[in-house]
Amino acid sequence: MSRSTAEFKLQCAVVKHLDSAFAGKFWFTHVPGQTRDATEAHFNKVLGYKAGTPDLLILYEGRLHAIELKAPDGIVSSAQNKTLSTMRFNGALTAVCKSVKEVHNTIVGWGIVTHHDSIVEPDYRNWDQKNKDGQDFFKP
Repeated sequence: MSRSTAEFKLQCAVVKHLDSAFAGKFWFTHVPGQTRDATEAHFNKVLGYKAGTPDLLILYEGRLHAIELKAPDGIVSSAQNKTLSTMRFNGALTAVCKSVKEVHNTIVGWGIVTHHDSIVEPDYRNWDQKNKDGQDFFKP
């Protein structure tokens, strides 16, 4: 499985968890950053997109929080490190997380109360592996 597929699965699981465990506690969004071609990259840049923008931005009680999600074997790029550092310098709380549990614990560590502590991690097995196990491919 590619890292981007693993990060996509992680992000989907994290968003589902945020919608459940922290529903109504804060505002959050994902800022799409991947581009398909040079023209789209150009438009994103002139519209204000910054390289290294974290995967999730959370606004809670007037303070910005940012989470960069990484696949289990993923590494933070230099642009991401620079952006996270700049955000921290300007008062944001930031984190790099590689699991739904890490995201959950980070947010709780920031003092945000959760509705529940139930955590479901994404299933990173490929279709053949899941089929062998007799499990549904689309189940998280």
